[in-house]
Amino acid sequence: MGWNNLLMVLGEPLKKWKCTYKSCGALCCKVRREVTPTDVRRIIQATGMSPEKFTSISADESRRIPFTLKRRRGNCIFLGEKYECQLHRLNAKPILCRMYPFLLKRVIYADELIMQIKPAEGCPGYGKGPRFGRKAEREVAANARAFIKDLRKVAQQRRQGIKPEEILKRVLNR
Repeated sequence: MGWNNLLMVLGEPLKKWKCTYKSCGALCCKVRREVTPTDVRRIIQATGMSPEKFTSISADESRRIPFTLKRRRGNCIFLGEKYECQLHRLNAKPILCRMYPFLLKRVIYADELIMQIKPAEGCPGYGKGPRFGRKAEREVAANARAFIKDLRKVAQQRRQGIKPEEILKRVLNR
């Protein structure tokens, strides 16, 4: 199943979903979360934090997006004590967080980049809440397009030999 030519949705169709982060202990915040330079800029603008405080940079050359959110006690650094996302209330959540309950499976590099996503396994919000309809599908697809756009920019800079640290500096005008 796919919602557009850039996005491929794997697994069973999602019919209903509601975030139940308190009852599951914010399972979504326990996975390593990639962030794009645009995500980093949005977080800086919302929090005033320097990127070094919340972003890790991978030295692995094979990683297309080398930036991830730092972790604290196995959770996202922005997860509060009551399992609330501190970025949610600031409207500064990273693209892949905005796409939840879907997780990035992989990106296929063909003539066009194709993003494969799948519903997160074990999410207790499945089957609860409102119908997951066209509006929600459009939001996920729009976020996928934004992620792919950022991924293209990062990949282009990396092919030019630009190191991840320099990519962040350029994006942030530092």
